[in-house]
Amino acid sequence: MLISTRWRGKPTAAPVAIRVRPLLAALTVPLLFLTLAADDQKPPSVDEIIAKSIDARGGIDKIKGLESMRMSGTAELNDQIQAAVRIVNKRPNLTRFEMDVNGATLVQAFDGKSSWSVNPFAKSSAPEAGPEARSRELREHTDMDGLLVDYKAKGRKVDLDGTEDVGGSPAWKLKVTEKDGGADYIYLDTKSFLMVKSSSAHMGSNITFGDYRQVDGLMLPFRIEQNAAAGKIVMTLDKIEINVPVDEAQFKMPAATAK
Repeated sequence: MLISTRWRGKPTAAPVAIRVRPLLAALTVPLLFLTLAADDQKPPSVDEIIAKSIDARGGIDKIKGLESMRMSGTAELNDQIQAAVRIVNKRPNLTRFEMDVNGATLVQAFDGKSSWSVNPFAKSSAPEAGPEARSRELREHTDMDGLLVDYKAKGRKVDLDGTEDVGGSPAWKLKVTEKDGGADYIYLDTKSFLMVKSSSAHMGSNITFGDYRQVDGLMLPFRIEQNAAAGKIVMTLDKIEINVPVDEAQFKMPAATAK
């Protein structure tokens, strides 16, 4: 198609002809190519996402080399109570959580087989064994490597369930199914591949992670927010130490002391 432009008076130059069709074709072909290229893009596989997540955390050698971790900071309960918190973890799955409230210390721990707690605000402040259901959940979820490392060897199944917005950014949503059929969801930021959220239907909680910092080659979150039926707790850590000496006796439930 040719469009000629002519003056009504005496032309000062030869008519100008603009070739419209070739111009439109030149614009359309690249746009069509970009559209097709975008349509052909496929999401990465589950194993590719997990591999990038492991690298983002610091690499498999750093993760496997993590023998113990000690954390301290403050916690805010239900936007009201401020408390000091301390957490100690030791491979393979030992954990102890302490929180100071009004001069008393709440303790929740897991010795690798059974959970127990000391609640100074309950009728009895004696150490108390946790229910078997809680112990079973902790046996599955306190692996220091995380749920994704060696998931096949540990009998888990991981499926990609698309993406979901977490804190204003897209995240890969991975469904992790345990051997007993219980499922958890792990959300990995699509850019950093660091875990930004985890949710568990059978544990009834959602946990978000942020303020990642490097500690001896490992990327670790310094802000952890947990929302559950019992309420909300926001932990802001000010110190994380890794591979420090840890006495395993602190994970064992002490005998009740007679009053």
